[in-house]
Amino acid sequence: TIKMEPLETVFGKGRKLSVTGIANPENEIQIEKTLVVELVEKYPDAAIITAFYKNTGTNELKIDKTISNYFKLDASIADPQVDPYDFWSYQGASVAWGFDYVIPTKDGFRQKNSMGVQPETKTGGGVPLVDLWNNNAGLAIAHLDPKPQLVSFPVEVEDDKKVSMSILNETAKTLAPGESLQTLKSAVITHSLDYFDPLKIYC
Repeated sequence: TIKMEPLETVFGKGRKLSVTGIANPENEIQIEKTLVVELVEKYPDAAIITAFYKNTGTNELKIDKTISNYFKLDASIADPQVDPYDFWSYQGASVAWGFDYVIPTKDGFRQKNSMGVQPETKTGGGVPLVDLWNNNAGLAIAHLDPKPQLVSFPVEVEDDKKVSMSILNETAKTLAPGESLQTLKSAVITHSLDYFDPLKIYC
């Protein structure tokens, strides 16, 4: 089912799109997902996203992790002369003192961007946002929870040479029949300049 309705929140007025579907695989686990996309007039380059998962089956459902806002970008679509991974990136995690947070993504690149404490360096936290951009366009993702969350923002050049990014929450949970799980409220931000654009919108 698809539903569009007016919206008024702390972020302002706009529209809310709700899309609901049911996954019913052969192993008798049934999941209903509702994806809510909020489009606010004040922030025309951003979409605020939340997902709700409900166990509509008859068995318990064990959740190991949730992945939100998974995107895979290919720079060669806009410019066939460059590699698919030809992006600059803003990596929001505080990895170590003196570690660059604005870096190009190269073949084999991988960074977890955990918002928790790094065991090796004892640093942690950071800005819960990652961004990929080049001369043609940029895309950032962030979570909007006012409290710090133990999530990560993995950015990786995958085997097909395209760059993926997402919000990963590894909190384990068991859903009894009828119970629901809500992901963090997050933002997807499009832009045309560098990472200052999405950071300005986020802040």
